[in-house]
Amino acid sequence: PASDLAVALSMASAVKNAPVDKTVTAFGELGLTGEIRAVSFAEKRVLNAIKLGFKTVVVPKRNYEGLKRFESQIKIIPVSHLYQAIKAVITEEKDA
Repeated sequence: PASDLAVALSMASAVKNAPVDKTVTAFGELGLTGEIRAVSFAEKRVLNAIKLGFKTVVVPKRNYEGLKRFESQIKIIPVSHLYQAIKAVITEEKDA
């Protein structure tokens, strides 16, 4: 369940034909109406993201309070709905 958000973002990326930056990771459980639910072991997940070299992590808003102490090491984007996550990490490609 914790990978729901990451899978949804990759699907949105494919549909929009717009890549998610390779330095971005995400975790969270996705509800049927698009709400992003908190997951367990959020601190451990953020620590692993830092260790693996990610620069940004998209997290459930309900997990955010416990993760603020990592903001000096990684950009944390708290979201409560899938559309917020898509808007935060996927941009429409512009015609050149």
